[in-house]
Amino acid sequence: MKKSGTLIILFMIALTFSVIVYFRYIYNDSPFIENNPEINEVLESGNNPIDLD
Repeated sequence: MKKSGTLIILFMIALTFSVIVYFRYIYNDSPFIENNPEINEVLESGNNPIDLD
Protein backbone atom coordinates (compact mmCIF):
# COMPACT_ATOMS: atom_id res chain seq x y z
CA MET A 1 0.00 0.00 0.00
CA LYS A 2 2.84 2.37 0.82
CA LYS A 3 4.44 1.80 -2.60
CA SER A 4 1.15 2.62 -4.33
CA GLY A 5 0.87 5.92 -2.43
CA THR A 6 4.42 6.86 -3.38
CA LEU A 7 3.70 6.16 -7.05
CA ILE A 8 0.60 8.38 -6.92
CA ILE A 9 2.59 11.22 -5.33
CA LEU A 10 5.36 10.93 -7.94
CA PHE A 11 2.76 10.93 -10.71
CA MET A 12 1.12 14.09 -9.33
CA ILE A 13 4.51 15.85 -9.12
CA ALA A 14 5.32 14.86 -12.72
CA LEU A 15 1.89 16.04 -13.89
CA THR A 16 2.25 19.41 -12.14
CA PHE A 17 5.74 19.87 -13.58
CA SER A 18 4.61 19.07 -17.12
CA VAL A 19 1.67 21.52 -16.84
CA ILE A 20 4.06 24.28 -15.67
CA VAL A 21 6.45 23.60 -18.56
CA TYR A 22 3.52 23.53 -21.01
CA PHE A 23 2.20 26.93 -19.89
CA ARG A 24 5.68 28.47 -19.86
CA TYR A 25 6.11 27.26 -23.45
CA ILE A 26 2.83 28.93 -24.48
CA TYR A 27 3.72 32.23 -22.79
CA ASN A 28 7.28 32.28 -24.17
CA ASP A 29 6.04 31.39 -27.66
CA SER A 30 4.08 34.65 -27.88
CA PRO A 31 5.92 37.53 -29.63
CA PHE A 32 4.35 39.97 -27.15
CA ILE A 33 6.07 38.15 -24.30
CA GLU A 34 9.40 37.78 -26.13
CA ASN A 35 9.61 41.53 -26.68
CA ASN A 36 8.71 42.39 -23.09
CA PRO A 37 11.47 41.55 -20.58
CA GLU A 38 9.31 42.67 -17.63
CA ILE A 39 6.83 39.87 -18.29
CA ASN A 40 9.67 37.37 -18.68
CA GLU A 41 10.93 38.41 -15.22
CA VAL A 42 7.46 37.82 -13.80
CA LEU A 43 7.33 34.38 -15.42
CA GLU A 44 10.75 33.41 -14.09
CA SER A 45 9.94 34.63 -10.57
CA GLY A 46 6.94 32.29 -10.54
CA ASN A 47 4.24 34.95 -10.10
CA ASN A 48 0.98 35.01 -12.04
CA PRO A 49 1.87 36.42 -15.50
CA ILE A 50 -1.68 37.68 -16.06
CA ASP A 51 -1.84 39.85 -12.94
CA LEU A 52 0.37 42.78 -13.98
CA ASP A 53 -0.91 45.85 -12.14
